[in-house]
Formats: sequence, structure tokens, C-alpha cells
Amino acid sequence: QLRDRSIDFEVSLIYGLPRQTLQSFRESVNWCLERKVPRVKAWPLMLLRGTELERQKHHWGLVEDIDAAVELGTMQDLGLGFARAERIMRRIPHVVQSNSFQRSEWE
Repeated sequence: QLRDRSIDFEVSLIYGLPRQTLQSFRESVNWCLERKVPRVKAWPLMLLRGTELERQKHHWGLVEDIDAAVELGTMQDLGLGFARAERIMRRIPHVVQSNSFQRSEWE
């Protein structure tokens, strides 16, 4: 119906969800491709602090990527400036492993 009405759209998928496997994610992508979705974007699961999912992360075996954290001093040394360095430091870590998938599967 969206195409019939000339409405532009996209589908955003989240990978790293509890109980999601690499195979189930591929099935979601294939579903979009079969329906000729004009744009498909994939985003990692990010655990927002204070949410129910963040509180249950151990139950689901959710492991976050904290390797990307960069020290503020290093960023300032690179000439990024304080405001930009602070934004980078505050980025939300994303899930890289759970009870249903291993980090190596997504890499």
C-alpha cells in the first residue's frame, strides 16, 4: 500500500536482540529483500541505561562492546576539541554477544 500511494519508506532492523540468532536476522533481511523494501538499515542493539532490558542483560547474556571507549585526553591530543570528544565518550555501547549468538558471528 505504501508504494501504491508513492510513500517513501525504509525498514530499520536491530541486531543483537535477545533470542535472536544470525539465522533469524538473515531471515529478517531476506523478508525485506523479498518485498523489495527500498532501504534497509541495520543497527546494533544498544542498552539504554535504566531500562528494563538493561536491568535484565545478565538474564539474556548480553555483552556490550566497551572496547571502543577512548580516553578524553587522547581525543584532545588528536585535536578533536572538548565538545566532540565528550560526545564520543558518551556513545552508547552496543551488544556484541548474548545467550543466542557469539560475537564472532557478527564480525
